[in-house]
Amino acid sequence: MTDTTTLGTPIQGTTLYSFTRFWHSRQMTFPELVREVAKRGLGPGLEVVGFQSIKGFPNVSAEFERSFKELVDTSGLLPVALGANADAGIRRDRLMTNDELVDYMSAQIAVAQRLGFPIVRVQYSLTPDDMERLLPWRRSTTSLSAWRSTRITRPGTLTCRRCWSDTRSSAPPGWGSFPTGAPQ
Repeated sequence: MTDTTTLGTPIQGTTLYSFTRFWHSRQMTFPELVREVAKRGLGPGLEVVGFQSIKGFPNVSAEFERSFKELVDTSGLLPVALGANADAGIRRDRLMTNDELVDYMSAQIAVAQRLGFPIVRVQYSLTPDDMERLLPWRRSTTSLSAWRSTRITRPGTLTCRRCWSDTRSSAPPGWGSFPTGAPQ
């Protein structure tokens, strides 16, 4: 039996991103995707990419929060990671400032906490300084516990790895399994 209770224990999991074709072709709804992961025995860990799977993300209604928690509970899955978006280029007129990026990420971290995700998987657009500024959020909520660079060859990755080490995140950049949360 897999240990899913000790924080930091790696478990098998699936990201809903792997079902993108079914989602974008509208063959399956969000709840159907989650149930399919459970039906195929692809859990117990579940990663959801916020902007891909949740309408209006990071503005999540209390109704969605309730129905998501119920869905996860009835499916027997465990929310382990919320894929966040740190895209500094979402504005048409300019890149976001570092202050705007930190605010943008803080809102996503808050949603992860509300939905029960102990880990927020972050893209490489955040600088190590931005990561440090988010550290109070991480310490106060436990929902930001892994920093992950999706491209190891990207300039600045070594600096991000040093920041990961300094912030004692639960998983190094690029680590591919799902821990159940930050080790105690």
